[in-house]
Amino acid sequence: QQQQQQRAEPPAKTKGITAVINSFPRFTVPAVVTSLHPDALKGFQQRASKVGLAAGRVPATDGWRVNGSQLVERGLLAPEFDLTQGAAIGQALTHLILFEGIISSAHDYVLVLNDSVQFLSSAFPAELEDVIAAAPSGWNAVLLGCSEQGLAAAKANNPNSKELPVKPKDEPFSLDGYLMRRATAAALLRAAIPIKAPLDVQLGNLVNGAKVYCARLISSQVETTDEGSQTDTGDDESLSDPYDEYDESGKADDTHEKDAESAGENGSGHEEL
Repeated sequence: QQQQQQRAEPPAKTKGITAVINSFPRFTVPAVVTSLHPDALKGFQQRASKVGLAAGRVPATDGWRVNGSQLVERGLLAPEFDLTQGAAIGQALTHLILFEGIISSAHDYVLVLNDSVQFLSSAFPAELEDVIAAAPSGWNAVLLGCSEQGLAAAKANNPNSKELPVKPKDEPFSLDGYLMRRATAAALLRAAIPIKAPLDVQLGNLVNGAKVYCARLISSQVETTDEGSQTDTGDDESLSDPYDEYDESGKADDTHEKDAESAGENGSGHEEL
């Protein structure tokens, strides 16, 4: 019984992410930025300041410093996952651990941004509110960095609608920027493991038929280096051993299953994926 009580306590890294999200007032949109390199974070903060956006930092995972074979043994990565894709491993771990933090938070939905994004308008916060208002009732997620081609294809299906267009089936789940509900994070966390492909591709397939919508408020900045190969110098915030969030079976700590049930009961009542 004591062991079960100990396991009911969320991992420290998840608690830290949840604390960042919960630092935002209850009736605001909490915004977090995933960042691995201090210089990239500084650039993001400068761009965010110009548009009037405050975002809390969530440290990204350096996939090149993770033991991929152990992740396969624990069941987090599928055996067919290409372990030479360090950037893809880092991306997946960063966002899955972030999903856990969203699940444990007090907010119904969270804005997630990559530190490489460019804001397409100086009125980003106001346009974000417009996007939320245009999202149909019961939305699961809104992708803010849909490609121009994907957005045009989505709008073509219902050109006269004032609501946000549904994500096309062949459009990946852009991890550059998205709004996500707590219960959606719980559903995706369960469905995505084991990870078989780059997470944006796998999530794109998982959400087909779900209430995931397209918008274009951001674009991805062209990078000269592979983000997954950069190293964070902030020792206190490093996620150098991210896979210890999972037990021996490779599944997330059972705390998150309870949090997921709570999210479904106390959330907005939207459908799970």
